[in-house]
Amino acid sequence: MIESINNLKNNRVKTGVNASAIVSEHTIRMKKTLGSLNTRSIKASEPLRIGLSDIRDTEKKGKWWLVGASWRNDGVHNSKDLKRTSPAAVSSEFLEGTTDLLQLAKEQRMNTDIRRAVFITIMSATDYKDAHLRLLKLKLKRAQELEIPRVLIHCASCEQSYNPYYTLIARRLCSERKLKMAFQFSLWDIFKRLGEKNDGDDISDEEEDGEEGLSARKIVNLGRMFGSLIANGGLSVTCLKVSAPIFIIRFNFADFIKTLNFAYLQPKTKTFVEILLITVILQSQKRSSGSRDEKSLLNIFRMVEEAPQMARGLQYFIKKVVSKADIAGGKSERDTVRWASSKVVESLTNLATTKLVE
Repeated sequence: MIESINNLKNNRVKTGVNASAIVSEHTIRMKKTLGSLNTRSIKASEPLRIGLSDIRDTEKKGKWWLVGASWRNDGVHNSKDLKRTSPAAVSSEFLEGTTDLLQLAKEQRMNTDIRRAVFITIMSATDYKDAHLRLLKLKLKRAQELEIPRVLIHCASCEQSYNPYYTLIARRLCSERKLKMAFQFSLWDIFKRLGEKNDGDDISDEEEDGEEGLSARKIVNLGRMFGSLIANGGLSVTCLKVSAPIFIIRFNFADFIKTLNFAYLQPKTKTFVEILLITVILQSQKRSSGSRDEKSLLNIFRMVEEAPQMARGLQYFIKKVVSKADIAGGKSERDTVRWASSKVVESLTNLATTKLVE
């Protein structure tokens, strides 16, 4: 067929009886070949699905797409390694064309179309700004938008170490009041999974064991995430107390804890809040060059004025736990935490005394 086209293009078409017979024979043969492509025995329409990794690893694994070529199949081992890989680590591989994010979304238990769409959008973005724009372009309905915080928190908790990428996305999303409240309620959902409960409620076995029980790695990642959100203005420190019952009723969160008793926290909750508050303190001092920034620190905890009933509990926790913590990092970080704890305790004491006089 190509030869005939080239001859026709270059005005080399032969004439005569012999030439007509040859052309007729070629035409019949070409029709038979094209007609056979529609049969199920020849699957010529299916792509070979050769990826960039296949081309790169030809010297190690061979060329599986060539008939008779040698090939080493490590697909079973790769699928096992994929399940152990964190979402963000896999996202960089996806950009190289070596990972199927849809399959990863299923493995991460993204069991609805909305969650899968949000997950793939977050993991395939080039940076947090691109991720935010892509999430906006999804044009989710109001109820569907509440899936975004859930997916972000899930991804952040699955990382091998704290990844600020998810926090930066969450900060941008917290500019919308509804999503800000959704992050706050997600925080209280974390408290329930850590063992906190309403008065008179029992902790179910499902929440104590299995997937509902958060590991130490997840507690650290989420504690640092929410601490950074509070320190940078995404959330208020009053998110440690639900103070908007109208939202609880509206979003069907009536079973959430109404107060957090800082004096009698569960062990995992105590660790989580400790990491959260230490992160708030250290993040508040990052903008200061050399000297300590007392104003920036107190501005964060001054928000307790909106929920004065939590001042005493927060004061007790910072004085008894945070000020004596040894998980802040190096010596300079521990000194900063001790200095900040004394300043915050003094401020909360003055606030509690003022409210008591009133």
